[in-house]
Amino acid sequence: MKSTTILAISFSMVLSALAQHGIDPRWATPTAVAKFNALASATGAVANNMVVTNNGTVILFYKENNANYDAGSSDNGKTWNAPAPTLFTPATKTGGNSTISADLDLAGNIHTIWSARTPSGLFYSRWGALVQSWSDTLRLSQAVRYRVTFSQITTDRKNRLHAMWMDGDTKSNLYSEVMYSRSTDGGRAWSAPVRLSKDDNMHSAFPMSDFSGATSDTLGIAWRDSVGSNNWDIVMAYTSTAAQHGRSLCSSTAAAARNPIRVSSLTRMAFSIWRITSIRKAAGRKPPMSNMVIPPITV
Repeated sequence: MKSTTILAISFSMVLSALAQHGIDPRWATPTAVAKFNALASATGAVANNMVVTNNGTVILFYKENNANYDAGSSDNGKTWNAPAPTLFTPATKTGGNSTISADLDLAGNIHTIWSARTPSGLFYSRWGALVQSWSDTLRLSQAVRYRVTFSQITTDRKNRLHAMWMDGDTKSNLYSEVMYSRSTDGGRAWSAPVRLSKDDNMHSAFPMSDFSGATSDTLGIAWRDSVGSNNWDIVMAYTSTAAQHGRSLCSSTAAAARNPIRVSSLTRMAFSIWRITSIRKAAGRKPPMSNMVIPPITV
């Protein structure tokens, strides 16, 4: 296995400084997404929950009164009734569901995953562009140590599907670990889940990567790794075969490093970005936050 060496200097930009400059005028006025029940409370997701189909339709997945729905826009997000809000039927076969993570492949198929409490596990369904319907609900996690509390799916330019999730709960002593599975046949069959993080009775949480621009077999998944006292390192699992994984430390700081995301571009460059919350807190003030960026590497 060849290794990828990252030689980079991190830099930070304090978000509070950006807030003084207001909203970029190129952003449109926020538009409320239509709901199936106009009086319901709706929530989004941390993971990617929006796709743009080959004809330009934007599909958004969200929760409404603890049920999963999807809605579409055919006018670049101005209105959200094409298609109208619809119950996400694959998740009706499971209970206690999370929000939906979704991505689109090169053929226009929509791939989704979500976690459930009943039965406990991670589940998958595919919208077939040719048949215009959802596949049957498929369980990806063969075994769950505690419970799945976060998940994300991403596709790459070779039409491979990559599912990553955390098994455990950072708000408890159910120590979370980062898991991974992939499919090379459009979601019909999935590899046996593998643990990417180190099982050390410390939380490893919120793995996030976007492989939509990846054309090579060199891939990386970043997550935040607890070092105690609510402080976190950023750790990445990497592979040069799109199957085997090693681990490397991206950032070690005397602060709370959170919510990393790794993005691969069409130009074979990879970017890692995460948020830093300083452990120093002035009386009566929230701790400052910064964005930490590793400059791109060639993959």
